[in-house]
Amino acid sequence: MRAYIVAAVLVLLCGTALPAAKTLDVYVIDADGGKAMLVVTPSGQSLVVDAGYAGFINEKSQVVTPNDLDADRIIRLVKLAKVKQIDYMVVTHYHNDHAENVPKFVAKVGIPVRNFVDHGPPLEQSQLTGAIFKAYTDSIGKATRITVKPGDTIPLKGVEVEVLTAAGQTIESPLAGAGAPNELCGAAPARPDRGENPASVGLLYTFGKFRMIDLADLTKGVEYKLMCPNNRVGTVDLYMVSHHGWDLSNSALLVHALRPRVAIMYNGAKKGNMPAVVQVLRSSPGLEDVWQMHYTPSGKVETDRSQYALKFCKERPKHEARVATIINRGFRIPPGDSNYRLDAAFTAPQDLLVYSFSPHMHLRGKDFEFRAVYPDGRREILLSVPQYDFNWQNAYRPKEPLRFPAGTRIECTAHYDNSKGNPANPDPKKAVTWGDQTWEEMMIGYMDCVLAEPGSAVK
Repeated sequence: MRAYIVAAVLVLLCGTALPAAKTLDVYVIDADGGKAMLVVTPSGQSLVVDAGYAGFINEKSQVVTPNDLDADRIIRLVKLAKVKQIDYMVVTHYHNDHAENVPKFVAKVGIPVRNFVDHGPPLEQSQLTGAIFKAYTDSIGKATRITVKPGDTIPLKGVEVEVLTAAGQTIESPLAGAGAPNELCGAAPARPDRGENPASVGLLYTFGKFRMIDLADLTKGVEYKLMCPNNRVGTVDLYMVSHHGWDLSNSALLVHALRPRVAIMYNGAKKGNMPAVVQVLRSSPGLEDVWQMHYTPSGKVETDRSQYALKFCKERPKHEARVATIINRGFRIPPGDSNYRLDAAFTAPQDLLVYSFSPHMHLRGKDFEFRAVYPDGRREILLSVPQYDFNWQNAYRPKEPLRFPAGTRIECTAHYDNSKGNPANPDPKKAVTWGDQTWEEMMIGYMDCVLAEPGSAVK
């Protein structure tokens, strides 16, 4: 989704508490499926990694409407962070979702960009890649260009930045404390990796005890070279999910060996976040949290006021809370239809305790109902929302968790008003299909639940 703002600001500390002036600040920027990140060190030095797209894209991820949105987002953060110069501009590789916008950012940022870092000439011979590379090198001007190789470092005061991969090559020797055999390796990928993705500049940041790895769009063949037969990196605290969550990258032999505590993904509205990668992340030993945020455009600059709070328990939770998603993506709501019906269902794989129900539709949503069909044939209405309002999306919680035995079928029915009688309808003359944007539609019933053993009294 296109946001006119930064998607998230993450402030990372090392293992012990430090004064506010002693933090490593990592700003993860919403580039609508592209890549852009700002790192500011405790000493005030700065490093920008990639700069996103140079405009709006089509279904093939090609820029069709040039604009400065991604450049402006980065610049707003540079000003927010009170950065006086960009010490290093890292271009991981020469694809348009990473490098095409670099010249615009450099031209508009208004402060010096001292050094440019890349992996050397393109390893992918295409007209677009060649044009991106030329525009990038032209934008360097009189600044210093640094071509890095694995084992090099980017000198930032107080933060160690090591180059793990570049131009398809990897570090040859394990880092300090690493080098243990990687039991997940197995056979090497049969197909060799070619092009710009496997050529990505991959970096490891170390700040005190804190370690963050960002391998850009590195693909599985080079991941194997880096991690097999021995893990040359060790473990990390933060894993920047590679390649926007595509399953050409993010192999379990990499992610599970790194054992990240937190993962952040640069996916787009219709790009990345592949189910196979989500499964690799969820099953990674030691992963503590998964966030997913998205926005819809308003046409003007907005301020993000999202907040996140944690409450730490004295004891480890006995059960993992899960979200069951009852969903219907395959629909087309005709123009003018004032009562279009959609259905979806979910069958409990084992006994469930459900703590809340949340219907989700967009502006044409009219009403929503959850029902249970029990294994003995009994039917029960669980929740009825007769006047759904997109601006008031509530989670409905029963006084006590509801138990559903294995085999219970949870049914959802929703109705939509795509007529001119719906004052919230963006366009009653248009057929509507599934989509992330508010003017498109969704049909989802969420349930917060835990898996319960038969007959248990879990609450």
